[in-house]
Amino acid sequence: MQIGLALSGGGFRATLFHLGVIRRLRAEGLLATINYIASVSGGSVAATHLWANWERYNSSIEDFDKAAQEVVALTSNPWDSPMA
Repeated sequence: MQIGLALSGGGFRATLFHLGVIRRLRAEGLLATINYIASVSGGSVAATHLWANWERYNSSIEDFDKAAQEVVALTSNPWDSPMA
């Protein structure tokens, strides 16, 4: 079975919303089963970070939280984030 994840746009609000969706998918044991990701705008920020840090998001909850915090920091102050 192939599973896709579609993340919509909406700026940083969408980025943070999708971070919550990603967290829930992980909690339900579904995140690691995703085969495809499609995204636009703010969803692309979350999708890109998820793809680039796939192992961290699917590892321990501590690793997940550290990766997620990078996204939160980016949305708080984009010029002073660890991703800049």
